[in-house]
Amino acid sequence: MKRKADFVTNSSSTSFTFIFKGTDKKHLFDLLLARKQLFDLHYESEWDDEGTVHECTVEDVIAALDKFLSGRLSSLDFSGKVEYINDLLARRTADIRSWEEMYEDDVEDWEQKWITDSISEIKQIIGLIKGAKDRGLLSVVQMGFGDNHGEVWGDGLGVVMDYKGRGIFVNDDDLVIFTEQNR
Repeated sequence: MKRKADFVTNSSSTSFTFIFKGTDKKHLFDLLLARKQLFDLHYESEWDDEGTVHECTVEDVIAALDKFLSGRLSSLDFSGKVEYINDLLARRTADIRSWEEMYEDDVEDWEQKWITDSISEIKQIIGLIKGAKDRGLLSVVQMGFGDNHGEVWGDGLGVVMDYKGRGIFVNDDDLVIFTEQNR
């Protein structure tokens, strides 16, 4: 649940970070196809009377990534390009500085814990990114899927990848995938 200015929402999305060997989206797509079982997902809707089942496959995910990386989906959060890993490391390091600045302000105990936990999570992610870089994985794509937020949202693919895809984690020699919840 997110608190936005003057109201509370239960909107959600899951950000996916793909770090891979290779320099373009074709390399990423080939690596995802080799792990297609990770993306064979389904989710039965809990909010409609019909019990709608949403499904996705690796081909659906690749099609969405291709659309995003071809500039046919807009984003407020991510570049829509294959990026260099150092750019991601710089952004995540800046995220820590932002959280630390919040901590310096006069905050209550529960806020201190939230800030400390957030910094700790980012440091773990930076460790994962540095490990990928040490193994020669230098290309990065980030994209969000959600029920009503993210680059792909509101359709079956957005819902399934948000609710069921959030558990996908890969830390291999040629591919790293991790997710972060946006609540």
